[in-house]
Amino acid sequence: MQSRCSTNFSPIIDKTKKTLNQWLQRDLSLKGRVLLTKAEGISRLTYAAQSLQVNNTVCNTINRILYNFLWRNKTHYIRKSVILNTSDKGGLNCIDFTALNNTLKVIWIKKYLNNPTSIWNFIPHFVFSKVGGLNFLLCCNYSIPKIPLKLSNFHQQVLLAWALIYKHNFSPQSCIIWNNCNIVYKRKTLFLSNWFNNGIIFLNQLFKEPGLLYNYSEFTMQYKIPITPKEFVVVFDAVPSGLCMLFRGFYSAHPLTLHPPDVLKSPLGNFCFTSAKQLNSKIRALFQDNLVSVPSAIFYWANFTSNIDWKKVWSLPQKYFLTNKVKEISFKLLHRFYPAKHYLTKFKADINTSCTFCQKQPETCSHLFWSCEFTYRFWKNIHKFITDSIFADIQLYYKNILFGFHSFDVKDRDAFFCVNMVLFIAKFHIHKRKFSNKKPDFFVFKLELQRYLNLISASKNTKAQKTISICNSFGLLT
Repeated sequence: MQSRCSTNFSPIIDKTKKTLNQWLQRDLSLKGRVLLTKAEGISRLTYAAQSLQVNNTVCNTINRILYNFLWRNKTHYIRKSVILNTSDKGGLNCIDFTALNNTLKVIWIKKYLNNPTSIWNFIPHFVFSKVGGLNFLLCCNYSIPKIPLKLSNFHQQVLLAWALIYKHNFSPQSCIIWNNCNIVYKRKTLFLSNWFNNGIIFLNQLFKEPGLLYNYSEFTMQYKIPITPKEFVVVFDAVPSGLCMLFRGFYSAHPLTLHPPDVLKSPLGNFCFTSAKQLNSKIRALFQDNLVSVPSAIFYWANFTSNIDWKKVWSLPQKYFLTNKVKEISFKLLHRFYPAKHYLTKFKADINTSCTFCQKQPETCSHLFWSCEFTYRFWKNIHKFITDSIFADIQLYYKNILFGFHSFDVKDRDAFFCVNMVLFIAKFHIHKRKFSNKKPDFFVFKLELQRYLNLISASKNTKAQKTISICNSFGLLT
């Protein structure tokens, strides 16, 4: 029998999948497809996820559709944990729907706490009032199956999302009695409103000097609270021996009544429930931190060169007003999945691996973009162009083609801004010539560079205006 969650989301998922499949006919860049997963995929699903429970099966189905679309329903060249990274860490700023769903549940908590008595919140307000209110419950070391309430699947997922990011730093002084998964009666956590309203909140309030539990008469004399012997036995017998051992020999003076903790004043509550900019993405980052991993390319390139500032390398393409197709060449080269013929033998063994340009050597990335005789001649012309027009004292190596220039004097910043831009466009030129079965041509490259600068000269984009201003200072527009 189909679950209610599947019934709610199946029509939306089917429509999303159909729409994304239509976009596969277009020759889009990786970042273009990432943008579409957000605009055509996630945006359709977010509205429903804000108020409905989304189980793991549905989340996994959505993630599978989105990531298959990203790779055009073919081989996934980079691990999902890598492309979830931000662009300055070698990723594509992809979104994991499970993390997004948890983020939406935390945002629901924020909206609830802002106005708990709203007409939209009267049901959860009534339900959570039986355990001290949601504000108090979120500060407790709760376990969802042990909470003595019949919670909806949505509210269970809300509590689970909060538990995934809220860390309990246990100490005897801050251990709470109520809704504590370690203090149970008949396999359920405890909450007695009479005790709670009279300020009996923390476990150390049940102990006398030197770390022994009160008996019934001592407790009633100390706190002057009208409680029945049955309530006393239920609470004190529920305290496990392990916690009693922690308090053995420990005594801390405490006031007779205490105020319950406020989740809004906790470090995480102060972070999640403010009105800061980009709050959703910051909360989502808390959930995705456990999902991301370092790109394997970093360890590969460390075998050949050292002292690479990877944050600058990954961020360099974002400084320029270039199309995603141009930036994608560097991304593929750095992550080592550029479709050179030698690389494609991993997927099809019987292809001709001879270089497209020279037809003599196997076509590896290093050969295609550097050591091929035609490419090498092209780079010599590029080097002469740079030394004549931009910066005279410069040497060009393969590592500069891959990673760009990052170590230079501040006074030479504009010059190297131009140099790195030229390298991006030159790599894209080699890529285009490969797939058009033509050899790299410096004269054609200069025309492409001139056409690019003329094209962006009319743009009001800040990056474009900066590029034109710097290029004008070096006379590249003439």
